Amino acid sequence: MTPSAGPKMVADLTVGPAPIPSVRPQDPPGPGDGLLPEEPVPQVDESVVRMSLQALGGLLSYPLADDDVVDHWRFTVRELDDLTPPLTRIVNRNARLRRAVIRGDEMALAVAFGGYVGRNITDGSKARKVRRERDGEAEVAEGDARASGPGVAPGGLGWRPGAGHGGGHDDAAGGGVDR
Repeated sequence: MTPSAGPKMVADLTVGPAPIPSVRPQDPPGPGDGLLPEEPVPQVDESVVRMSLQALGGLLSYPLADDDVVDHWRFTVRELDDLTPPLTRIVNRNARLRRAVIRGDEMALAVAFGGYVGRNITDGSKARKVRRERDGEAEVAEGDARASGPGVAPGGLGWRPGAGHGGGHDDAAGGGVDR
């Protein structure tokens, strides 16, 4: 008589408590575990996809846009018209994409508020720079107490390396900043 072919028995010869398994099996959520059953995701309207594309263009324009290019990285009306219908159909075929696009309102708000904050920080910085330059020129024209006379910049008119021939300045005319 041969022994039956059943599971092999392996003896555990370790000393101490068993190690924590590296991968724990995960049971599906059951009733009473606090997790809600997954609800079906509704179809997405073209207006939501269009708004998401506009928000994406706005988001890209902040770090990548060139100031000399109007609406750089923002979608044109024609591009939005061409992209929105097929993208909406693609999104509606995939529940994960629908969930992501449905959250487009949050992305649009974040982009709009980011633009608002960025614009105000930039405009404030430019205004302060203009004010500093204007106030600095007014001090020099009135004659600063540290200057050697009225209308002379601090340090006076004394000789310095490169004075009068453009050396040490950004351009040959000497109109640059001393280094």
